[in-house]
Amino acid sequence: MFAPSTVPASAIALQDSSLELTYGQLKKLTTTLPPRSVVLLVAPTTTAAAAAILTCLREQVVAIHSSNNNSAAVLAQLAHNYQVDAIIAPADVLTELKKICTFTHTSTLVGDFTVAKLPEHHRVPVYEHLALLLPTSGSTGSSKYVRISYENLTQHAATIADYLHLRPQERPLLSLPLFYSYGVSILLSHIHVGATVVLTPSSVMQAEYWHFLKDKDITSISGVPYSYAMLLRLGLTRQTYPHLTAMTQAGGHLPAFQQQALATYAQKHGIRFYVMYGQTEATARISYLEPDMAARKLGSMGKAIAHGELYLVNDKQERITTPHEEGELIYKGPNVALGYAFKAEDLALGDEWQGVLHTGDVAYFDEDGYFFITGRLKRFIKLTGQRTSLTSVEDILSQQYPQLVLAAGGSDDHLKVYITQDSLQESGVTTSDVLMFLHHRLSVHPSLMEVKAIEQMPLNDMSKISYKKLEEL
Repeated sequence: MFAPSTVPASAIALQDSSLELTYGQLKKLTTTLPPRSVVLLVAPTTTAAAAAILTCLREQVVAIHSSNNNSAAVLAQLAHNYQVDAIIAPADVLTELKKICTFTHTSTLVGDFTVAKLPEHHRVPVYEHLALLLPTSGSTGSSKYVRISYENLTQHAATIADYLHLRPQERPLLSLPLFYSYGVSILLSHIHVGATVVLTPSSVMQAEYWHFLKDKDITSISGVPYSYAMLLRLGLTRQTYPHLTAMTQAGGHLPAFQQQALATYAQKHGIRFYVMYGQTEATARISYLEPDMAARKLGSMGKAIAHGELYLVNDKQERITTPHEEGELIYKGPNVALGYAFKAEDLALGDEWQGVLHTGDVAYFDEDGYFFITGRLKRFIKLTGQRTSLTSVEDILSQQYPQLVLAAGGSDDHLKVYITQDSLQESGVTTSDVLMFLHHRLSVHPSLMEVKAIEQMPLNDMSKISYKKLEEL
């Protein structure tokens, strides 16, 4: 569905440490399921999982992507909620599911991935344009999914391939989850041009990631802010990678000093560094900052991608036309998803959002039309009656203490800052130092703030900071 007709059948499409597939082999794979079937697809970052995703799209089988970190009980509940026809997953996952699910037939799809059919049931017809469903979070067990259409995927893959200047010679290192919209967009945009996608489930903290980066002729890497923070700490900018031509970042706000360090490294080595912004509700990408502006517009998410429009509205839902005035960020474009799903009946729903997405992010634009995120509508608290952005607190602290790994949370009149113990030790900074800095910077009494050292930063399956888990510490 996504690969160009001109790509040679012998060209390598997918590659990981144990399995390699050509474009010709991909086309021969089959789920053995009729079109418009619905499946639960467990999606680790492997060749087999990527092949399963592409096969479902080609055969018009609607896949509900799930984290491989979900328990068998959670997977079984999702399968029940959406009345799926089959579960596509690695053999070890199906072994656990067999203890609580009844399978009528199993067949090997590719590698260790198996299609396990479930007993027949009556389900409402699936909306004809529905292509797949992606979760709004990782392994939380939530049944809330985003419904994405074929048009969303095809148009978006082409747009991304165009602005990233992708060619068949690309060899991106894909380490992001394949149930995460960012990971799926990397897969589809590169398959769109006939490139070779190199996959690894290893994070930047693991040896295999660095082995692949150094020895697999990788042309691009992608990550969320935490990933790049770790890459910088682990010495990315002290090394050279002859084949690396691009780096992309999305999945959250990148602190200005890290953006500066990465932009400087990229410019020195002839690498295109793209800062991007997106949401699953927009099939991943909404905006990007051109590489030549990366060091000049620090903190910016750039401008809207082709065929899209960004604008701001105030509390009265009126458009904001004045630079530096904050409002809710709204996006319009053909990549805006159809809507949410919570249960099987929702698979019959059509296009509820009609190409308009209220992002829930607060932003402003400057005199040149570049947008800057200042926080989430829900990520604000009041300190002594003053509205305070938790994102801005994180930015202020990151600028003052660039060595610290930190996050901000809390509630009205109780700001909480969490900092990893190892980063405190390495920097020589104490929690008291941070508290006093905030006291003077924010003009807030220390009794209204708490700075806490934690063993490690809790992350979700997308390698983003889990603020929910932080509040439980």
